[in-house]
Amino acid sequence: MAMAKSIRILLAIATWYDYEIWQMSIYGLKQAFRSWNTSFDEVIWDYNFIKNEYDPCVYKKISESSVAYLVLYVDDILLIGNDV
Repeated sequence: MAMAKSIRILLAIATWYDYEIWQMSIYGLKQAFRSWNTSFDEVIWDYNFIKNEYDPCVYKKISESSVAYLVLYVDDILLIGNDV
């Protein structure tokens, strides 16, 4: 689960740069969050997202002119970026 300060910082970045913000709910993961998070890490790595070293539930992908951040929070995913 992402830290609240990480979410606040990314929302501030999104506001400053006028990035899009998308939220997706993923139901039924509260019991198996840890195992799902491990599987998610493996899949998201294939899409060239890099895990943040300070908050392991925040991922980023930067390529040419596009920026994307993924944030895992309980049973929600936030997708923030300029080309999402």
